[in-house]
Amino acid sequence: MQTVRQVVEDIYPILNLAPNPPVKNCCPSDVKRYLTENRLKFCVLAVDAKEVKDAYDMLSERKVEYEDLLETAADKVGKKSFFLAVLDSMGKA
Repeated sequence: MQTVRQVVEDIYPILNLAPNPPVKNCCPSDVKRYLTENRLKFCVLAVDAKEVKDAYDMLSERKVEYEDLLETAADKVGKKSFFLAVLDSMGKA
């Protein structure tokens, strides 16, 4: 998560974003709700690689949740305005 924070801190002045954006650790449904209830200029989604792999390998309902979240981010924030970071278990991108 620290890596993602650093990337956001590095690019927010370039993209004219507010400093110190909200950072939360949430399940996909909570993130989707946040995206639909708030108007965002930019969005960074950081997901755990193991969680996503497990969802795609074994949990079809969870897989649909992740796919729906990505579609919502693309629709609500804009396809060129969000960044997806997949983190390993050590928190590295």
